[in-house]
Amino acid sequence: MVDDLCDSGLTLETVRDRLLAAGAASVKSVVLLDKKARRKVDFVPDYVGMDCPNQWVAGMGMDTNQIYRGLDQVVVLKEDAIKRALALSK
Repeated sequence: MVDDLCDSGLTLETVRDRLLAAGAASVKSVVLLDKKARRKVDFVPDYVGMDCPNQWVAGMGMDTNQIYRGLDQVVVLKEDAIKRALALSK
C-alpha cells in the first residue's frame, strides 16, 4: 500500500486487513509522512519517508478543500491558511 500520510491509521489498517482477508500472502505499507501523535489504532507503516508533527500539512498532492495541492513541496499550513481553505467549503 502507498499513501501520502498515515494519520489515525484507520484507513491503512482496514485496507491491510481486507487485502489479507482476500488472500494476499503479505501486505507492506509505505507512507511519505507519519503522524504518530494522531494514531487511533496500533498500525505502524512498514516504510516511512519522515515523521510529521501534529500539524496541518499540504502540497505535493495533499490538499485542504482542493487548495494547496499543486505546491511543489510539503508545507505546514499556518492557521490563517487553514481557515481560508476551510471557508471555501461553506
